[in-house]
Amino acid sequence: MFKKIKEAIKKAAEGPAPFDASRFGDELALQTEWTPCKRGGTNFKSHKLVEVRYDRMEFKASTGMVLFSSLFIAVGGLMILIPLIAGEDGGAIAFLSIMGLLFGGVGAWVLYSSTVPTVFDKTIGMFWKTRKTPDFYSQHADSEDQVRLNDIYAIQLIAEYIRGDKQGYYSYELNLVMNDGKRINGVDHGKKSVILKDAETLSRFLNKPVWDATS
Repeated sequence: MFKKIKEAIKKAAEGPAPFDASRFGDELALQTEWTPCKRGGTNFKSHKLVEVRYDRMEFKASTGMVLFSSLFIAVGGLMILIPLIAGEDGGAIAFLSIMGLLFGGVGAWVLYSSTVPTVFDKTIGMFWKTRKTPDFYSQHADSEDQVRLNDIYAIQLIAEYIRGDKQGYYSYELNLVMNDGKRINGVDHGKKSVILKDAETLSRFLNKPVWDATS
């Protein structure tokens, strides 16, 4: 019994075994990293793939994500306004105003970052995750937040277990694997069924394979 407990502790300390990418039968898959591309994530659906036009698809922030960030902004605003209306003393107003600004600032940052355009556009042949539309012919066309569509080799799906304060959860990454094996994160959220469906839709749109390591 003690031997089994000792082995279990040792296994937990070592962490999960490296993912065997040979299942995909592709040499580039063996050269690609299978650890999280972007640490962290959410335990709910933060984005959804949307067909804007027949030649353009975008990941857009979900209603849940917008409401989540808006709640922080609203709470922050109330923390500033209510003490003023109630006629609290200066110390209470100053403290609650600072807290309100912090809450509101976090909400505004989450809303801003989650609504950054994440676009696949066949018209200009580019993917970008930035508020500025890129130029296909620019020398900076391939960077950390924008690449040419013909440089995308595959769509990678991986899971990351995140330990929360009370309980842990899985967040799922959809990454773009380049022809040289480098990766760019597309989205990262906790709704596995949605991200699997979006990966298949994107696979048909780009005519690229899906490398699914979530199961």
